[in-house]
Amino acid sequence: MISSHVGPRHRPRQASKGLQAHHQSIIDPRRQYPQLITLTTLSVHLAREKSSRHQVQLNPTNTTMTAQSKAGQAAAPNDQRPAKQSSVKNAYLLAYNALSAALWLGVLVQTVTIGGQEIKNAQKAGAFFGSDDWVTATKRGLASGKVYDNLEVYTRMVQSLAGMEVLHSLFGIVRAPLLTTLMQVSSRFLLVHLIASPAAFPASTRHSPAYSTMLLAWSVTEVIRYSYFVFSLSGVGVPALWTWLRYNTFLVLYPLGIASECWLVYTAIPLAKQWNEGAAYALWGILAIYVPGSYVLFTHMLAQRRKIARQARVV
Repeated sequence: MISSHVGPRHRPRQASKGLQAHHQSIIDPRRQYPQLITLTTLSVHLAREKSSRHQVQLNPTNTTMTAQSKAGQAAAPNDQRPAKQSSVKNAYLLAYNALSAALWLGVLVQTVTIGGQEIKNAQKAGAFFGSDDWVTATKRGLASGKVYDNLEVYTRMVQSLAGMEVLHSLFGIVRAPLLTTLMQVSSRFLLVHLIASPAAFPASTRHSPAYSTMLLAWSVTEVIRYSYFVFSLSGVGVPALWTWLRYNTFLVLYPLGIASECWLVYTAIPLAKQWNEGAAYALWGILAIYVPGSYVLFTHMLAQRRKIARQARVV
């Protein structure tokens, strides 16, 4: 009795479930063709991966540009980028750096042109007298005084403009450390306004090859540095080559410039003693602080160089 009563009621439900399963198998191909769906999904994933790889190949400079943009954020001595973003401040610093780069390029071109011509003349004279080796000709050519005669006033004016950088750092216009900026600018002011000045010790400077090597080191350094900031401030990005020059050429140019400066100060001491013995002692004192001061500047640049290298490796 129980079985005959339950059976008729449940048969329609079983039939209904069977029809539903059959209907789902018809309208849902995932159950009927599971292998086909798996292959289709795999093909879609492969197509997406290929597309993403193609996009990376079309933009190979993204990683490099990111590294360069991070590298450009490191502060360095006389960093002329603004401490805070401002359109007026940015425009002023862009104009200042562009002008300074152009002026120092003038120093570089004239130093190389005039100095090179004097070396050639010395070589010709040496060949006539049988002493035409390159070292002797270079020393004699750079000692002719022509570089000093043509560039002393111009270099003094160009370097005087760099006094603005102390004010930039002092008032927070740029991110450059005040101490390192003051040390570098003051040491150069000593050279152009005292040691090499016609009113002070021109006799020890005019015919010294160290004056030409000093101008060469200064001008190459400043053309690279100011143009580096022009690239950065203009928003076009600093080229990788310029970043390399900025953080590698100082390894040669700083020692060359510092050695030339020290030699010019040293050779001016006897003349200073004739004028005033106290002035001679003052120059000796300046030489005494030149070494630690130069060490501070040089190690600061080394630290910045390591920072740039680390950022490039991380990116």
